[in-house]
Amino acid sequence: MVKALLNGSIDQAGGISPENISEIKKENFAINTSTLPRIFGIFFNDNKNKIFADQTVIKAINEALNKQEIVDSVLGGYGSIISNPIPEKIIAHGSEEKFTSENIEEANRLLDKALWVKGDDGIRSKGGTTTKTVTKKVGKKTVTQTVKSVTPSVRLSFSLTTGDTPELKQTTELIKEQLAKIGVEVDTSKVYETGQLNQLIRAREYEALFFGQVVNHESDLYSYWHSSQRTDPGLNIAMYNNSKVDNTLGIIQKTLKAEDRTKKYEDLAEEFDADIPALLIYSPEYLYITSPNLNNFSIENITIPSDRFATVYTWSADTDKVWKIFTK
Repeated sequence: MVKALLNGSIDQAGGISPENISEIKKENFAINTSTLPRIFGIFFNDNKNKIFADQTVIKAINEALNKQEIVDSVLGGYGSIISNPIPEKIIAHGSEEKFTSENIEEANRLLDKALWVKGDDGIRSKGGTTTKTVTKKVGKKTVTQTVKSVTPSVRLSFSLTTGDTPELKQTTELIKEQLAKIGVEVDTSKVYETGQLNQLIRAREYEALFFGQVVNHESDLYSYWHSSQRTDPGLNIAMYNNSKVDNTLGIIQKTLKAEDRTKKYEDLAEEFDADIPALLIYSPEYLYITSPNLNNFSIENITIPSDRFATVYTWSADTDKVWKIFTK
């Protein structure tokens, strides 16, 4: 498509990847962007890896993720960082706080406090043999004893499954680099073609999954987050189970007034922020390239790529002066 644009065979094209935009920019093309209701993030499966049952681990990982670096490196800046599964077109979430070195410090502090200890290789673990001093009174005497306890050692490590596309693979490698700074080990070798990946998702055979969701309709949120959808053919790939969220999603399904639904979505957003059922990272922008002489073109309010043709009747390629008597 890029070659066809450059040699004049076509004068517009959609779905151009950010890595090809630099070549397009050298020519006189218009780059039109729109954020589609697509969200990408890390979905955890604590049935396959028990470290995700520790909410402190999730909070620390969330702190350590530099989402803006991922958007800039993977998407060339053509994307927005997110933290909530409800699209901005439904309710506004406000801007994300800027990532600083303090985020890494806070992540390390959380893990230290939860007794996840860094080993010689820089990766944290928890458990093993520990000792503590116990002081108690025996009669009139105070006796001090050293008590040893042995628990299974758990390594702060998980595998991150994803699809075999450049964008997804590059993102997981960045996640691996970022989490290594706080002593979390990430295995990024589990990369699969679409068919095999879909089978693994349906069987919930992953420890953590970097994947995307498309929220074309409000009802899609029910499919993605209601506890009844945790097993195949349900789409709750985070296997989220929250009775309050279930109840709210059910009410939203029956609520007709938009303003009433907005209030419920705000309640839903608060619950997601408190629970962090998945670590959402970005929404990529849809890129559509057009020749410079295309007029009245807009993709500001589209849900799916084909929506760009909704106003095709207003487009024009050439303009000319027309006598006023012919404009009436």
